[in-house]
Order: sequence, then C-alpha cells, then structure tokens
Amino acid sequence: MSKTYTIKLFVESSYSRNYLKKTLFLPDNSYFRLIIKSVLNYLKLKHRFQIGIKIVDEQTGIDLNKTLRNENKSTNVISIDYDVGSVVSGLYMGDMIFCLPVLIDEQQRYNLNWQGYWAHLTVHAMLHILGYDHLTDEQEKAMQKIEAIALKSLGFNKMYLANSLSGFAN
Repeated sequence: MSKTYTIKLFVESSYSRNYLKKTLFLPDNSYFRLIIKSVLNYLKLKHRFQIGIKIVDEQTGIDLNKTLRNENKSTNVISIDYDVGSVVSGLYMGDMIFCLPVLIDEQQRYNLNWQGYWAHLTVHAMLHILGYDHLTDEQEKAMQKIEAIALKSLGFNKMYLANSLSGFAN
C-alpha cells in the first residue's frame, strides 16, 4: 500500500559536515525521513510535510530557547510548529532545531547509542510539530507510547527505549 504523504527536508548546520562526521553519527536526509515516516505511519497521517532540520551551537540554542520557550538554557531539541496545516492545503510545516553540544553531553553522560538517540529526538520533535505535548502526565504518557512504538518499529531495543524515555526530550 503506498502512502500519500510527502516529506520535504531541509537540513542546515553552523558546523562543517566534516566536523560533524568526525564527531558523531550524523543522520542524513534518508535517515531523518525514515524516522519521520515511522511516526506518520503509526498515526496514519496522509499529509504533506515540510520540515527544516537545523543543528546549532549552544549559544544559538540558548537564544532560541529563551525566545521561544522563555527558558534561559539550552536544550537538546526545540520544535517549531508553523501551524499552517489546514484541510484546504494539507501542508504542515515545522522546524526541528538540535543543539549539538547538548546532544554530545547527553550522549556521553548516558552512554547512548547515537542512531537511537537521534531517532528518539526526531520522533519527539515530530510529535511536537504535530501538536502533541507533555505538559501533563496524561500527555506525557501518550507521547511516550507513540515514541516507544515508533522507535521499536525502527528496530531499537528495549534497553535503549527504557533509557531514552526517561526524560531526555522534554
């Protein structure tokens, strides 16, 4: 059965690609697309998506988090839902902004698998773009359930899922 959604990705970074490749596993467009599709397939969504993916330094992460969430600290990922999706256009747009120094710190501190960690944060960010949140316990449990199912569909084992769902992407 073919899917009717379309995903356009735009990946940009203030870091050089060579630096990123030497430093860590950096997903390419096909990896991000695969992760996003796992969420869309589970939720049975058939829309068009335009997703910007940005990898930023710590100061940019702090500035964005302060502007967007009124928090004066960096965070691993920030999602922006441009709320342009509609029944008429069917186009949903958003950005996922990953703060590289925070990712490196968390990956090393918790000894996380890079592929699984990127997958978890991308699933989490995509859910925010789709309107999910974790402000209440009920919302958090709903998001974690979808995250776990999407990650499992991508082949990540229970050990990673237990670690990854303990509050990294909040």
